[in-house]
Amino acid sequence: MILKSEKGTVNFGIFVIFMLVGVFGIWLGMAPLNSAAVAVGKINVVSNKKIIQHLEGGVVDKIFVKDGDVVKAGDPLVEIKNAALQSEIGIVRADYLRTSAIVSRLEAQKDDANEIKFSDDIKQISGYEEVANGQISIFNEQKKLLDNEKTILKQRIKQL
Repeated sequence: MILKSEKGTVNFGIFVIFMLVGVFGIWLGMAPLNSAAVAVGKINVVSNKKIIQHLEGGVVDKIFVKDGDVVKAGDPLVEIKNAALQSEIGIVRADYLRTSAIVSRLEAQKDDANEIKFSDDIKQISGYEEVANGQISIFNEQKKLLDNEKTILKQRIKQL
């Protein structure tokens, strides 16, 4: 709220501001431009720049090109750290090892074999010994249970 005694001061201030803006605008339109800043530079067309993308994203590990290098299709530009991919490969490899060992055990049980024959491809995977020992232990326990059940059934047959 502006008091009556300050009203004249406020009006004078607004008048001064408009006058300064007006005078500056007139000078801006009339003043001659006698010099310009000269700079050396290079013009690049925006369409020369290409966007590179990676389907899964990731962190850039190495950059093989510099700004201004000419590249052909198929040239490596960057190398992306593949920690997530390596982790996923490890998980899939462990699942494959475990599943293959279970399949080998079940086939040995189906064939009523005395031991499990694991395929050669899983013997090369790290962690094979631990998984194989676990499946051998399960195989031996189930074989004992089956043999005990067979013995009991044979005794029942004799009793009949």
